[in-house]
Amino acid sequence: MTIITVHLRTIPLFLAYLVLCCFSSVAQAAEIDGGKLFKNACQTCHSAQAGEPHRQGPNLFGIFERLSGQAPGFQYSAALSSANLVWTEENLESWLADPQGLIPGNVMAYVQRNPDRRKALIDYLKTLK
Repeated sequence: MTIITVHLRTIPLFLAYLVLCCFSSVAQAAEIDGGKLFKNACQTCHSAQAGEPHRQGPNLFGIFERLSGQAPGFQYSAALSSANLVWTEENLESWLADPQGLIPGNVMAYVQRNPDRRKALIDYLKTLK
């Protein structure tokens, strides 16, 4: 058996490995539950149901497509109050990845560096209506 024959036989195995890795990553991303992630990462500071009181942060019920700094009864930082930003998917993505980069001077401490987790959180926030 020549070296070329051995290498040709390993190509299908390598391709199968790549496919399994890709499907595994997709499955892991699909398994992220935005609601559970919210409860574990956000619920300490934010409520998410209609009528619930604000916490350290505002109630996020109905946040999607809402103007920033506008939840009635919550006192926002000057930076967020004057940001004049609509919470779109793109803006929420930027906000969760780097709150200070999007709106310098705000007091949001949470940063989510994982894009799949950010997407899961945003998908969950879109259901709060």
